Amino acid sequence: MSTNSLREHAIDDLEKYGIKNEEIYLIDIIPLIEMIWADGMVQKCEVDILLDYVKNSLNRIGKMAGHEFISKKQASDFIKRFLKDRPDPQLLEALRTFVTPIYFASTNTQFKEQIKNSILQSCLDIAASCTTGYPYGLRERFDHDEKQTFFEILETLQY
Repeated sequence: MSTNSLREHAIDDLEKYGIKNEEIYLIDIIPLIEMIWADGMVQKCEVDILLDYVKNSLNRIGKMAGHEFISKKQASDFIKRFLKDRPDPQLLEALRTFVTPIYFASTNTQFKEQIKNSILQSCLDIAASCTTGYPYGLRERFDHDEKQTFFEILETLQY
């Protein structure tokens, strides 16, 4: 199946999850939301990193489209759906799999690497931003669940 066919199939499948139209271009924030929830709680510093990522993403999408393509309100409403109450981790995992066909369908390798690196860097920033207790051991800055989630995200973002 061609990358365009995979992308079209992914768009159809996302609609089954209630994600349609411009919202498909917000799918890249799902891994960040997974990282926020990995330790079981949403912390302000993690949300600040997510919002900074979204701001940069909206600017990038707007530049590519030549106009505001997704409003801040649309992005805010999308985020609230996933931060208000903890979503089922299997839902987030399923949604994460759509990042590759939506964003990595491009033949522009530099673009794909930029998006992938931006997602992964933000995931690391989220994991490192808030610790629940001090002092922590040499390998306890990220908790086990955050590490596991990061590696799952890393594996999914292969193209």
